[in-house]
Amino acid sequence: MEYDPERGHRCTECFDMRMERTALYAHENGFDAIATTNSTSRWKDSKQVDDSGFRCAFKYEGLQYWSYNWQSDEMTLKKYQVCTVSLIVLLSWTFLSFILFVV
Repeated sequence: MEYDPERGHRCTECFDMRMERTALYAHENGFDAIATTNSTSRWKDSKQVDDSGFRCAFKYEGLQYWSYNWQSDEMTLKKYQVCTVSLIVLLSWTFLSFILFVV
């Protein structure tokens, strides 16, 4: 599987592994739904991610998978906003640490 292409069998195995663990945790802790943002990337196949979520939730009575189109333009904008804010905070802390160290 090492040489499987993006969106190939390896991705399905990875999504299944992660969703199974999420579904088990949800079941053991009384949650009634699970979701993921694994399909926010335009390089991921949202149907592949959702199929994994539905398969894993189906194994536990009363648990459902919440499917949502995370690949919208609005979500892409939000990802960039979060990254920008995170970068600003990181640079601020780095600059502050440098000033404190030098002084």
